[in-house]
Amino acid sequence: NYEQLYNNIQAYAENTEALFVASIPVFIQEAEDRIYNSVQIPSLRKNVTGTMTAGNQYVSLPNDWLSNYSFAVIDASGNYTYLLNKDVNFIREVYPNPTTSTGLPKYYALFGSQYTDINEMSLILGPTPDSNYTVEMHYYFYPPTIIQGQITVLGTPTGGTLYADGVYQNVPLT
Repeated sequence: NYEQLYNNIQAYAENTEALFVASIPVFIQEAEDRIYNSVQIPSLRKNVTGTMTAGNQYVSLPNDWLSNYSFAVIDASGNYTYLLNKDVNFIREVYPNPTTSTGLPKYYALFGSQYTDINEMSLILGPTPDSNYTVEMHYYFYPPTIIQGQITVLGTPTGGTLYADGVYQNVPLT
Protein backbone atom coordinates (compact mmCIF):
# COMPACT_ATOMS: atom_id res chain seq x y z
CA ASN A 1 0.00 0.00 0.00
CA TYR A 2 0.96 3.64 -0.20
CA GLU A 3 2.10 3.91 3.42
CA GLN A 4 4.41 0.89 3.07
CA LEU A 5 5.86 2.22 -0.19
CA TYR A 6 6.42 5.64 1.39
CA ASN A 7 8.21 4.08 4.38
CA ASN A 8 10.24 1.73 2.19
CA ILE A 9 11.52 4.60 0.05
CA GLN A 10 12.53 6.56 3.13
CA ALA A 11 14.20 3.50 4.71
CA TYR A 12 16.02 2.55 1.49
CA ALA A 13 17.34 6.08 1.04
CA GLU A 14 18.22 6.29 4.76
CA ASN A 15 17.20 9.91 4.62
CA THR A 16 14.87 11.70 7.05
CA GLU A 17 15.65 15.24 5.86
CA ALA A 18 12.37 17.20 5.63
CA LEU A 19 12.68 18.22 1.96
CA PHE A 20 13.43 14.65 0.90
CA VAL A 21 10.55 13.22 2.92
CA ALA A 22 8.18 15.87 1.53
CA SER A 23 9.25 14.88 -2.01
CA ILE A 24 8.43 11.19 -1.66
CA PRO A 25 4.84 11.63 -2.92
CA VAL A 26 6.26 13.36 -6.01
CA PHE A 27 8.59 10.40 -6.62
CA ILE A 28 5.67 8.00 -6.36
CA GLN A 29 3.43 10.08 -8.65
CA GLU A 30 6.16 10.34 -11.28
CA ALA A 31 6.81 6.59 -11.10
CA GLU A 32 3.10 5.92 -11.62
CA ASP A 33 2.99 8.28 -14.60
CA ARG A 34 6.06 6.68 -16.14
CA ILE A 35 4.54 3.21 -15.85
CA TYR A 36 1.22 4.32 -17.36
CA ASN A 37 3.02 6.14 -20.19
CA SER A 38 5.16 3.08 -20.98
CA VAL A 39 2.73 0.19 -20.66
CA GLN A 40 -0.68 -0.02 -22.30
CA ILE A 41 -2.71 -1.96 -19.77
CA PRO A 42 -5.93 -3.30 -21.37
CA SER A 43 -7.99 -2.79 -18.23
CA LEU A 44 -7.16 0.93 -18.35
CA ARG A 45 -9.26 1.62 -21.46
CA LYS A 46 -12.44 3.66 -21.62
CA ASN A 47 -15.04 4.27 -24.29
CA VAL A 48 -16.79 7.66 -24.52
CA THR A 49 -19.10 9.29 -27.02
CA GLY A 50 -19.53 12.96 -27.74
CA THR A 51 -20.21 15.45 -30.48
CA MET A 52 -17.94 17.34 -32.84
CA THR A 53 -19.29 20.72 -33.86
CA ALA A 54 -19.63 22.01 -37.41
CA GLY A 55 -16.94 24.58 -38.18
CA ASN A 56 -14.79 23.68 -35.15
CA GLN A 57 -11.68 21.70 -36.06
CA TYR A 58 -10.83 20.91 -32.40
CA VAL A 59 -12.15 18.21 -30.09
CA SER A 60 -11.41 18.36 -26.35
CA LEU A 61 -10.03 15.25 -24.73
CA PRO A 62 -11.20 13.86 -21.38
CA ASN A 63 -9.24 15.01 -18.31
CA ASP A 64 -8.00 11.48 -17.61
CA TRP A 65 -6.89 10.88 -21.23
CA LEU A 66 -3.52 9.18 -21.71
CA SER A 67 -3.56 8.05 -25.36
CA ASN A 68 -6.00 7.06 -28.08
CA TYR A 69 -6.83 3.54 -29.04
CA SER A 70 -9.34 4.54 -31.72
CA PHE A 71 -11.42 7.54 -32.77
CA ALA A 72 -14.50 7.26 -34.98
CA VAL A 73 -17.18 9.49 -36.48
CA ILE A 74 -20.71 8.06 -36.50
CA ASP A 75 -22.98 9.41 -39.24
CA ALA A 76 -26.78 9.80 -39.06
CA SER A 77 -27.23 6.23 -40.38
CA GLY A 78 -25.06 4.78 -37.61
CA ASN A 79 -22.09 4.05 -39.87
CA TYR A 80 -18.65 4.28 -38.28
CA THR A 81 -15.75 6.00 -40.02
CA TYR A 82 -12.48 5.49 -38.16
CA LEU A 83 -10.17 8.47 -38.38
CA LEU A 84 -6.46 8.02 -39.04
CA ASN A 85 -3.97 9.44 -36.56
CA LYS A 86 -1.61 11.91 -38.27
CA ASP A 87 0.74 14.71 -37.29
CA VAL A 88 -0.51 18.28 -36.92
CA ASN A 89 1.79 19.33 -39.79
CA PHE A 90 0.07 16.86 -42.12
CA ILE A 91 -3.38 18.24 -41.30
CA ARG A 92 -2.22 21.85 -41.69
CA GLU A 93 -0.59 21.06 -45.06
CA VAL A 94 -3.49 19.06 -46.53
CA TYR A 95 -6.22 21.36 -45.13
CA PRO A 96 -4.54 24.80 -45.00
CA ASN A 97 -7.74 26.80 -44.54
CA PRO A 98 -9.97 25.38 -41.80
CA THR A 99 -12.94 27.53 -42.84
CA THR A 100 -13.04 26.32 -46.45
CA SER A 101 -11.56 22.82 -46.03
CA THR A 102 -14.67 21.19 -44.60
CA GLY A 103 -16.31 17.79 -44.80
CA LEU A 104 -16.51 14.53 -42.92
CA PRO A 105 -13.22 14.36 -40.96
CA LYS A 106 -10.76 11.68 -42.05
CA TYR A 107 -7.76 12.48 -39.85
CA TYR A 108 -6.95 13.64 -36.35
CA ALA A 109 -3.79 14.68 -34.55
CA LEU A 110 -2.90 15.44 -30.97
CA PHE A 111 -2.87 19.21 -30.93
CA GLY A 112 -1.88 19.79 -27.32
CA SER A 113 -3.26 22.09 -24.70
CA GLN A 114 -5.56 24.99 -25.45
CA TYR A 115 -4.50 28.51 -24.53
CA THR A 116 -7.65 28.97 -22.43
CA ASP A 117 -6.84 25.93 -20.24
CA ILE A 118 -3.29 24.60 -20.19
CA ASN A 119 -4.52 21.30 -18.68
CA GLU A 120 -7.08 20.64 -21.42
CA MET A 121 -5.68 18.53 -24.22
CA SER A 122 -7.33 18.51 -27.65
CA LEU A 123 -7.29 16.93 -31.07
CA ILE A 124 -7.23 18.80 -34.39
CA LEU A 125 -9.37 17.37 -37.21
CA GLY A 126 -8.92 17.35 -40.95
CA PRO A 127 -10.99 18.41 -42.71
CA THR A 128 -12.99 20.67 -40.39
CA PRO A 129 -16.40 19.09 -39.70
CA ASP A 130 -19.10 20.38 -42.07
CA SER A 131 -21.85 19.20 -39.71
CA ASN A 132 -22.34 18.12 -36.11
CA TYR A 133 -21.26 14.50 -35.85
CA THR A 134 -21.37 11.96 -33.07
CA VAL A 135 -17.92 10.61 -32.20
CA GLU A 136 -16.76 7.60 -30.27
CA MET A 137 -13.34 7.41 -28.68
CA HIS A 138 -11.61 4.43 -27.11
CA TYR A 139 -8.68 5.62 -25.06
CA TYR A 140 -6.22 4.68 -22.35
CA PHE A 141 -6.70 6.65 -19.15
CA TYR A 142 -4.76 7.56 -16.05
CA PRO A 143 -6.25 5.69 -13.09
CA PRO A 144 -6.51 7.38 -9.69
CA THR A 145 -3.14 7.67 -7.99
CA ILE A 146 -2.30 5.70 -4.87
CA ILE A 147 -1.25 8.96 -3.27
CA GLN A 148 -4.04 10.06 -1.00
CA GLY A 149 -5.23 13.62 -1.29
CA GLN A 150 -6.77 15.85 1.31
CA ILE A 151 -9.84 14.44 3.03
CA THR A 152 -12.73 16.86 3.48
CA VAL A 153 -15.23 16.14 6.22
CA LEU A 154 -18.73 17.42 5.56
CA GLY A 155 -20.78 18.30 8.60
CA THR A 156 -19.65 18.02 12.20
CA PRO A 157 -17.82 14.82 13.00
CA THR A 158 -18.80 13.23 16.30
CA GLY A 159 -16.36 10.44 16.93
CA GLY A 160 -16.89 9.83 20.60
CA THR A 161 -14.84 10.69 23.66
CA LEU A 162 -11.60 9.71 25.41
CA TYR A 163 -9.45 10.09 22.27
CA ALA A 164 -5.94 11.56 22.38
CA ASP A 165 -5.02 14.38 19.97
CA GLY A 166 -2.35 13.45 17.47
CA VAL A 167 -1.46 12.28 13.99
CA TYR A 168 -2.38 8.67 13.28
CA GLN A 169 -1.16 6.57 10.36
CA ASN A 170 -3.17 3.74 8.71
CA VAL A 171 -6.32 4.32 10.74
CA PRO A 172 -9.49 3.41 8.79
CA LEU A 173 -12.09 6.15 8.48
CA THR A 174 -15.06 4.25 9.92
